Amino acid sequence: MGHGSKRRRRHAGWQVEALEARELLSGVATAIVIQQPTIRGFLSSVTVDIFTANPAAPVTGGQVTLSEGSNTLAVKSAAESSRFLGGAVSMNFTLVLAPGVHSLVATYAPDAGHTGSSSAATSITYPHYTLIAEGSAPGQPSSANVVDATSNSPVGGVIPFGLSYRGGVNVALGDVDGDGVPDLIVSTKAGGAPLVEVFNILTSQMTRAFYAFNPSFHGGVSVAAGDVNGDGKADIIVGAGAGGGPQVEIFSGANNAILASYYAFSPGFSGGIEVAAGDVNGDGHADVAATTGAGVQAQARVFSGDSSTVLWQSFLGPGNFLGGAHITLADVDNNGKADLLSTYGSGGAGVILRYTPTLNTAMNGFVGVFSSLGAVGGWHVGVIDTTHNGRPKLVAAGPLSAPIIADPFSTTGVTAPVWGGVVNDSVSTWISA
Repeated sequence: MGHGSKRRRRHAGWQVEALEARELLSGVATAIVIQQPTIRGFLSSVTVDIFTANPAAPVTGGQVTLSEGSNTLAVKSAAESSRFLGGAVSMNFTLVLAPGVHSLVATYAPDAGHTGSSSAATSITYPHYTLIAEGSAPGQPSSANVVDATSNSPVGGVIPFGLSYRGGVNVALGDVDGDGVPDLIVSTKAGGAPLVEVFNILTSQMTRAFYAFNPSFHGGVSVAAGDVNGDGKADIIVGAGAGGGPQVEIFSGANNAILASYYAFSPGFSGGIEVAAGDVNGDGHADVAATTGAGVQAQARVFSGDSSTVLWQSFLGPGNFLGGAHITLADVDNNGKADLLSTYGSGGAGVILRYTPTLNTAMNGFVGVFSSLGAVGGWHVGVIDTTHNGRPKLVAAGPLSAPIIADPFSTTGVTAPVWGGVVNDSVSTWISA
């Protein structure tokens, strides 16, 4: 027994020595390198590789911090790595950065078996991008999705206003919190309470919800987004639908305070209005456009920022058409000033008209008839620029078919379906700077 005990003690001692020999590997040097990103439009990914000087001591823990100057962009555990390469780790980061050149540094805070390291400053060029928001049509299950127009792939999506709501969803895109990433803003169409909800498009988390008008009003809420006061945050612009007065209200992106409230047309008009936002006069602040709904010849007015000062007004389309109009403000000729695009409301032809408020031009025929839009109107239109070359494309969504991308510079009217392939009745777009 005694002899056996000695042998067990020597065996235990041998095991300790082996463990101590392994611990001598602690402090093995590492190297960290940033690879060039995989360009995929809005959601471009950066790969970070952590190499170890001794493959017998693989990297299994610690964390990597990606930073630019004093700003931390992302932190990720090495345990979340996608693969191991001879003791090394390759990690993938999806970053949303402003278009242009960025200088990134990756820093590895090591696990117990390694020393830390930092990469060299790596120059990364992020692309320009365009996003498309789609809102479900009345009668469809409630949904709002955001699509990367460059890759025609989904970015995020939400089910606003509850699973039972089927009244249709209006959408807008705007950087409400000023973090450089647009947020998804949704509102109810006719039949629902006048709710507005704001979502982070990367997490699909709701960040704000409020009633645009008295909760008892069920005429629908048109919604747009733009920075009217120049504080770097998109303000939320709403217009009352049919049954209410032609009221415009602007809610601060910073704190939801009401920045402005006014009637866009005669207070007695109750046919509903639609709103849009864009910098019409080139002063760096968003202006607000409004158009009348069905029942009268469509008329548009453009108001200066958060005031009720009229910058421009015009009738839209022929005087004998009373089906209303849909509008958007977008810079289609790349001159730094937004133009007004108008489409006929329900029952009108599938025609897109361009108005240039800064030239006081009533109509200058930007786009003629798109046969692919069909004879029935009611189309909502947005503008995208996937190549950032000043030659925009159009996104059109109607109540009877899935949204399409149309090229107005093509002589053949080439179109392509937007990701999702479901019926949507509102669109909004975001073009990066």
